[in-house]
Amino acid sequence: MKEKRKKPNRFSFSILLMAAIMGTTLTLLAIGLTFRIAVVQSNEMAPTFLAQDILAISSNERIRRFDLVYFTSPAQEGKLTLSRVIGLAGEDLYYKNDQLYVDAEELGEDYLARGKADLVSSLLTADFTLRGVTGQGKVPAKSYFVLGDNRQIAQDSREFGFVHEEQIKGKVSAKLWPLGQLEIY
Repeated sequence: MKEKRKKPNRFSFSILLMAAIMGTTLTLLAIGLTFRIAVVQSNEMAPTFLAQDILAISSNERIRRFDLVYFTSPAQEGKLTLSRVIGLAGEDLYYKNDQLYVDAEELGEDYLARGKADLVSSLLTADFTLRGVTGQGKVPAKSYFVLGDNRQIAQDSREFGFVHEEQIKGKVSAKLWPLGQLEIY
């Protein structure tokens, strides 16, 4: 006697399809609430990022030294820009002979190696003190001192002062484009 084959139930297929659609929608919604996409507008962060690179920005992460942050520029109202966090609240910092000092302690900046290698004779970061560029001896509470990686052309805290935590939209989580240069931070 032949066994009868069950016909696929249209009802169960519909339920599976609805579950897949709802799962995809909820996943995209969660990603949309956690990340935003940003297009780099200049070469102020070169060689780390170049104009037209596409980045994923996470808005729910704690900001630490050397993080790459996306924020509203104090110099150009409404313009969003990128820089690297160098100084945290309560710290004093200065540069001497292309070397970063935070609270008189020498800190390395390995991410600048490519930019420094391209220089023939000048310093990547000109000497300065926090007091000399901001008029203050320490980074204020709930604020950051930021610098662009391309120090010779970047508009950063040396020009516009501190970035308040409310101005920060998030930190860079990934470089998405160009595809061959995908990188997670």
